Amino acid sequence: MKKILLLTLILITAIINAQTFKKGAFTISISEGVVMANYTTKNLSSKANDINIENPSQTTTYLEGIRDPLIFEYGITNRIGLGIAFGGDLWKMDGSYYGINDADQGLNITTYEVTFDINYHTLISRRVDWAIHTSVGVLSVGFNEKFNDKEYNYFADGHILRYGTSLRYYIWKRFAVMGMISHYQSKSSPKNNEKNNLKDDYSTNINGWAFEGGFSFRIGRFDWKKEDYKKVIPPSARF
Repeated sequence: MKKILLLTLILITAIINAQTFKKGAFTISISEGVVMANYTTKNLSSKANDINIENPSQTTTYLEGIRDPLIFEYGITNRIGLGIAFGGDLWKMDGSYYGINDADQGLNITTYEVTFDINYHTLISRRVDWAIHTSVGVLSVGFNEKFNDKEYNYFADGHILRYGTSLRYYIWKRFAVMGMISHYQSKSSPKNNEKNNLKDDYSTNINGWAFEGGFSFRIGRFDWKKEDYKKVIPPSARF
């Protein structure tokens, strides 16, 4: 009877102290959300000493877009995780931002990004996992449109920097709902890209906030290992 009570107490303590994230944890997350950003383009073909060409930057304020990322993370310590994320944003822009004045509707612009992430898990409990993260990676911006029987292609490559915070709540042992807020800055240029057929080269800079919600799935064994069992449960209490 004493063995059963002692074992029960140890197991209850382990459950209470269980971590949603620790070294060796592998997590897959998928989310969807909205972005609010300043979207800026600039004609790079203009020359500073050419007084006949005036190409000031065009910037929107609080342009709304749609975001769809896929995130993988692996715990290298009980607090730090390294990951890779694949994401994309959808935007609706006026053609004048890229020198297209005969567009009869807005441009459908897509951005794709791949980032490498560092996460620090500040609060870990049996159900809650709160982390802050920093990400850096590559970005591409592009569209393919046709107006008045004329095709317009634009593709630009650049980089992106992102930082923010995420919160996961595990409703089951391996399944969690997730919310994430992040701020990002991106710059891209179409120079040396043969896919472009616009009259001029336009850089694209996007700076803003992303608000996302989604789900996370945890893979791997999260029970005690055999050596942990031997350390915590004394031989006298084992069956």
